[in-house]
Amino acid sequence: MTGEQRDAFYSYLHTTIEVNEGTEIDKINAKNFVDITASYYGVDQIFHDTGYHSIIDYIVKDFRDGDIRFEQIVNKISYDQDLVEVQTVNGHVCRAQYVLLIVSLGVLKGRQIVFKPLLPQWKSNAIGRIGYGLMDKVVLVWDKAWWTSVSYYFKRVTSKPSPFSAWISVNKWNDRPALVCVFIGGDANRIKTLTNEQAVEEVQNALQQMFPNQSIPMPIDSFVPRWKSDLFSNGSYSYLSQHQTYEDMIYISKPIVNKLLFAGEATSQEFYECVHGALLSARREFDAWAALSDWNFDSHFYECERVFFISET
Repeated sequence: MTGEQRDAFYSYLHTTIEVNEGTEIDKINAKNFVDITASYYGVDQIFHDTGYHSIIDYIVKDFRDGDIRFEQIVNKISYDQDLVEVQTVNGHVCRAQYVLLIVSLGVLKGRQIVFKPLLPQWKSNAIGRIGYGLMDKVVLVWDKAWWTSVSYYFKRVTSKPSPFSAWISVNKWNDRPALVCVFIGGDANRIKTLTNEQAVEEVQNALQQMFPNQSIPMPIDSFVPRWKSDLFSNGSYSYLSQHQTYEDMIYISKPIVNKLLFAGEATSQEFYECVHGALLSARREFDAWAALSDWNFDSHFYECERVFFISET
């Protein structure tokens, strides 16, 4: 391997790890990352070609008669040995014997929900130590595809890591002629400071540099998600920070007084940062819930935007 090839390989590896973890490589706990990568090596990322809504529709198909409430933003949760009370910003109050809280780690870190009494120190410490990254994107859409790649992903190979290294070809699975440029950590924070027009211009210029022999048309549409500014996310997904222990994901998932339960991707040791990690963690807590309650009941889900809980029929 030549020096140039070695540099290109390290640059590619650098970009791949940062995209997977959602943060800069120097913020990642190398040992924990290697341990979990070795355990789950070979697990593929996939795109669901019919979108997330089809998954949600399937999950809730048996709860069509349940009480699902939207635009109920939770700002306070009170709990004791007997009851959990959930309060929303518009003054609505839900009370239940058990509550399953599924929010992003960014919401917990931002203390957007007031807990009364305060969360135990061991849980607060775990919330503080677990890393929470930022992946953002710039999506460009054309009237027809001008590129020939048949892969979901392609990466720009350079001797040094570049903010324009990771790309997704959207038309691979839905025939929409669009490319997505992925930004991580500091690069994503910088994109946050730009207007949509400035962000699109930077990505368009990067594409032209990547394909110098091709005249790339201007996109007909664009989209910049800006996950850091999303009230219900405040970022993207968790990562193994240098300050956390591997057990912190267990601590964050532990229930409080066996009444207030926690789920979400950040509570999953096996599949943190993944959508299915969030789903499986909810199933994990439902099983624990059923064991705690020892009830035989028909389930009805109630949603207060950030809180799901089950009540006895």
